[in-house]
Order: sequence, then C-alpha cells, then structure tokens
Amino acid sequence: MYIHYDVHDLHGLEQITTIQGNLFIYSAYQLEDLQGLNNLTYIGGSLEIYNCNNLESLNALSSLTYIGGSLKISDNNVLEDLQGLSNLEIIGRDLVVKDNETLNIALEALESLVSIGGALEVLNNPSLQNLNLLGDVSVIPKYITMINNPQLSDITAMQQVINLGGGIHISNNDALTDLNFRANYDSLEYLRIKGNDGIQTFGNALGNLVAIERDFTIENNDALTSIENVDALNYIGGSLSISLDSLLENISGFSNLSFVDGSVFIYGNPVLRGLEGLESLTEVGGDFYIETCDSLVNLNPLTNLSSVGGWLYIGNNGNLLNLDGLNSLSTASGGFFLRNSPLVTNLDSLINLSGHVSVISVGGNDHLVNLDGLANITAAHEILVSNNLLLNNVNAFSNLTTLTRLFTDLSQAKGLDF
Repeated sequence: MYIHYDVHDLHGLEQITTIQGNLFIYSAYQLEDLQGLNNLTYIGGSLEIYNCNNLESLNALSSLTYIGGSLKISDNNVLEDLQGLSNLEIIGRDLVVKDNETLNIALEALESLVSIGGALEVLNNPSLQNLNLLGDVSVIPKYITMINNPQLSDITAMQQVINLGGGIHISNNDALTDLNFRANYDSLEYLRIKGNDGIQTFGNALGNLVAIERDFTIENNDALTSIENVDALNYIGGSLSISLDSLLENISGFSNLSFVDGSVFIYGNPVLRGLEGLESLTEVGGDFYIETCDSLVNLNPLTNLSSVGGWLYIGNNGNLLNLDGLNSLSTASGGFFLRNSPLVTNLDSLINLSGHVSVISVGGNDHLVNLDGLANITAAHEILVSNNLLLNNVNAFSNLTTLTRLFTDLSQAKGLDF
C-alpha cells in the first residue's frame, strides 16, 4: 500500500485493521497526521514513513502492535516524537530512524517493544538526545549503528541488550561523553568508535568483551584521553586501529590482548606516551604500523611480540629513542621499515629477527649508526637504505644469501658478497 504526493488526509481508511504487505507513506507533503489509520494493528511487511515534511504526529498508529518487516522513519522535518508507536511490540526486521530534523524520543515512545528481528540504525537526527527506542528488547540479531546525532548524550538503553549478533558503530555523536552502558555480551562482529568529539572515556562499557571477530576502530575522538577497561579482550579477528585521537595518552586497557589476525595501526596520536597495555600481544597477522606518535619514547611493552605477518612499519616518531621491546620478534615477513625516527641510534633489539624479510627500508634516521640488529636476516627481496646521516656501511647484511634489489646512498656497501 502506497500513500504519497497529493494526499492530505487518510480519513476513509478507518476500517483497515490489517495490511498483509508493506505500507509506504512518502513524499506526502500536505499530510500532517495519520488519522484514518487509528484501527490498524498489523502490518505483515514493512512500514516506511519518509519525506513527509509536514507530518507532526504518529499518534494515529497507537493500535499498531506488529510489523513483520522493517520500521523506517526518515526525512520527516517536523516530526518531534514517536509516541504513536507506544503499543508496538514486534518489528520483524530492522528499526531505522534517520534524517529527522526535530525528532527527540520520549522514554515511553516504544515502551511496549519486545522484539527487533534485524538491526538498529539511528542516523543523522540533529535533535535526538537519547536512545529510548528499545522498549524491552534484549536481543538484536544484526548490528547497532549510531552515526551523526550531535545531541545524543545518553545510550544507557544499550545495556539491556544481552545478545547482539553483529557489531556496533558509534560515530560523530559529539554530545556523548562516555559509553554510558555496559555490554552484556562477550563477542562482537566489529566495533567502530569514530569522530565522537566529546567522548573522554569508555567507562566500563566494554569490560565483558573477549573477542571481536572483525575490526576494532578507535579513530578521531578528539577528547578521548585513555582506553581502559577492555581487559577481557583477548582476540581481534580483523584489524585494530587506534588513530588520530589527539588527546589520547594511554591504551592500558588492552592488557590481555594476545592475537590480532589482521593489522594493527597506531597512528597520529600526538600525546600517546607509551604502548602500555600491549604487554600480552604475541602475534599480528597483518601489518603493524606505529607512526606519527610524537610523544612516544619507547616500545618496551611489546616485549612478547614474536611475529608480524606483514610489514612492521615504525615511522615519523620524533621522540622515539630506541626499539627496545622488540627483542622477541623473530618474524616480520612482509617487511621492516624504520623511517624518520631521528633519535634512534641502533637496531640491536631486532637481533632475533631472522630468515626472509621481503622489504627492508631504513631512511631519515639522523642518529642511526649501525644496522647490526638485522644481521640474522638471510633473504630479502628489496633493501633501501638512505638519508641516515651517521650510517656509513651495511655490514649487517653480510649473512644475506638472497637479495633481488639494493638501493643505498652509501658510497661503500661493505661486507656484501652474493
């Protein structure tokens, strides 16, 4: 059933109690309310109400208890609440609330809701202050997404969810100062916390998480000062990205994280002083980037790291003094890069790095005097050594038996004999 365009009222539909398929109400610019649907109790398909710029109320839907498909409320510029849905009990698929200029959800708006069969999406609602959309829902089979709700400050309703089948994405909700709920599940498909300018701490929200099957992203949260209370987390199946968090000083909450199957990116955190919290990390399946963290002085907490499956890239860390902490590293199959780290004088901590390393790139390290820590590498595809002012030889590579290309600005490549 489609209601759109020039329809200005719904009187005459009072006898309808059941719609077996979908009900789409869209671009009905003259429609101010839904009077006429007062007796509707059941929709077998989806209910979508969108782009109705004069719609002020959903009160006429107060008899509705069941939606078999999705409920989507979007682009309704004067709609202020969802109180007409206070008797709705079941949504068979997704609940989507997005692009509603004036919407602010009262506590009782969906107080009877007990089941959502799909995902929860809350997107681009500039007046929304809380997440009181969940009624008594305890299971969400798919994911929760909250993006670009600048007044959203209260998400405690998420605490009642005890089973979440997918992931959580929380981005660009600038009034949110902490994750004021505690997750009651021990695994997620993914977790993305990005661009929330007010978040200072995660609180205890993530304390029960043991595993994240895909990516864990913490990025562009300008007020975040620490990552704590993620102590149960042991495994990340995708990548871990801690990037561009301008006030982040410590990441101590990762104290039990031992394995990241994807890559690790620690990038652009100018006041991050140490990697305390990564003491249990033993293996990274992909790349490991530590880049542009100007306050970082050492890598000591990485003492248990033994294997990096891709690149180990350490670059543009102006105050990094040494690579101490990497003594246990035996494998960096993709490559080793040390770039623009002017205070590092040697690579001695890499002495256990051995066998084949595809690419070695060492450049822009003004105080580096030798490469001796790389002496146990026996095969490489490409080596680039340049712009290291105090380095005058590549003797450390004398044990190489296989090398495809060597690029160096040194006048003497001593000790190499292939």
